Amino acid sequence: MADPFSIVTGCVGLITAAGATTEAIKSFIRDCRDARGDLTSVARELADLQLILELLKDDGQGDALPNSFQAQIDRIVKRCSSVVRDIRHVLKRCKAPSGAITWAANEKKEVEALRRELTTYRESLSLTVETTTLFIARSIKADTEVIRNQTQFIPGIKDDTEKILEETQRLRVSHQPEDGNIKRKNILIEEYLDGLTVCAESVCGDEVRESAGEGKTKKIDKTANDLLATVSVSKSHKSKISEVEEKVLSSESSSLKSKCNNCDSHIDEGALKEESEPDLEASNV
Repeated sequence: MADPFSIVTGCVGLITAAGATTEAIKSFIRDCRDARGDLTSVARELADLQLILELLKDDGQGDALPNSFQAQIDRIVKRCSSVVRDIRHVLKRCKAPSGAITWAANEKKEVEALRRELTTYRESLSLTVETTTLFIARSIKADTEVIRNQTQFIPGIKDDTEKILEETQRLRVSHQPEDGNIKRKNILIEEYLDGLTVCAESVCGDEVRESAGEGKTKKIDKTANDLLATVSVSKSHKSKISEVEEKVLSSESSSLKSKCNNCDSHIDEGALKEESEPDLEASNV
């Protein structure tokens, strides 16, 4: 089982090997100008690989990734080292006076096949760097915003993984099925990509679900707040209506009371008048 230290050591060794192979390419191009167009892409691939290895070396000093996947990274790094050495050995075989003829006849195709294989591993390691970034952010978890910011890479990781799988399929088709060595290489990269996909989805899935859950909570909170606001407004309206009703009732009550007083006054005067009329009639008699 690999550990972070073995990954770092493997990256350092591969960076050194890639640099040595780049120098071998420059030397060979000086002797065989016709190979310049073919080897330029190889040199560019080695430069990209060195940059990714530097990033992976820095990230690999921790234990963010699962142990099982660290072992797969270690195997891919070792396989990359083997491919880089094979490229350098091919160039050495072409150093003879008839190197240009040998290159054009046989070695050119072999180096191109090695470059395609190296591209597959380099792209796989590039995805590993992105996935490691997600794992490191998840392990820190000091601020949940860190995770949310990292999830912007999720679509890119999935797209790049699909590209790697397509490249793996292309490599499988481009070689003879009976070639056991090619079969072994394809199994290695497929197992690695399976582990990478599981690692990426384990981070992306959790954070997406967490983000979705927070979105639902916010939606529920907003709905609750809207309901509370509606109830509050309704209560306010009811309070105002009650005040108006009280004023109207009070006004009507005062008016009725006034009318009743007037009625009482009229009734009292009529009664007094009726009572006084018999007295006047009696006195006249």
